[in-house]
This record gives sequence, structure tokens and C-alpha cells, in this order.
Amino acid sequence: MSKTWLDVCVVATCCFALVGCGPSGHPGLIPVSGKVTIDGEPLQTGTVEFIPDTSKGTTGQVAFGQIGADGTFQLRTFEPNDGVKPGSYKVGVQAMEVVPFDPEAPEPPSDKSLIPTRYADAITSGLTAEVKPESNDPLQFELFSKP
Repeated sequence: MSKTWLDVCVVATCCFALVGCGPSGHPGLIPVSGKVTIDGEPLQTGTVEFIPDTSKGTTGQVAFGQIGADGTFQLRTFEPNDGVKPGSYKVGVQAMEVVPFDPEAPEPPSDKSLIPTRYADAITSGLTAEVKPESNDPLQFELFSKP
């Protein structure tokens, strides 16, 4: 094997090793799970959105979690259930009832929010979360139909 070919193999091996750093390929993410309720009952559908609170020094990617039928979610930033960076977050929750399409309707139907719309925007929701660098207890977000 020539010296040049050997050099190429060594460099390629190092590159592949670096790409696979950390369990998910994205080191520093903390697994986060929780539950969303509305008026004390599990919210049975929707998404949770964690937006880094830059006013508190948190930077990075937005993380999402799909809400299951029991109200629970697990956050993902890059891959399912990989979590989020430690820090402070503003939280938004969206839950929509999909209105079936009616081809005979004069206008296409619009989806209906199952929760007050203020929760959909992380800025107006009033919901926040603090993710610690160590193990975190499941988060609880209690939403209310009326203010």
C-alpha cells in the first residue's frame, strides 16, 4: 500500500470517528420528558415547543415533542428523544382539531385549536422550563381553558 493511500485511509477513519461523537451524534443534549394537561385532564394530542430563552443566556436549537394520548411527550432537537441543551426555555403548546375537507364547501375549512391560542406562542404562553445539566424530573405543564 502506498504512503498516500495509507494517509487517505487514516484521515477518512478519523473523520468517521469524529462524526459519531456522543450517543446521538449531538453531545450535550439532556433527555427531557413531561406531561401536558388541560383543566386537569391529559391533553391527548399536539406538540410542545422549547425555544431557548436568550435573555437568560440560553442559546441553541429549538426542540419539539409530540404529545401522546396520555398527555406525555419527549423532546427532540435533532433525532427522536435526543433531548435539549441545558438552560432556560420559553415553552409553547399547540393542539389542533383537524377539520375534514369538504369538497362542496364554499371555502376550505380551517383547523380548530383545542386549547386557548395564547399557549401556541412561546412568548405569550407564560410557560417556561429550566433544564439542568444532570438528570431532570418529568416536567408538568398545566393549561387552563379560562384565564
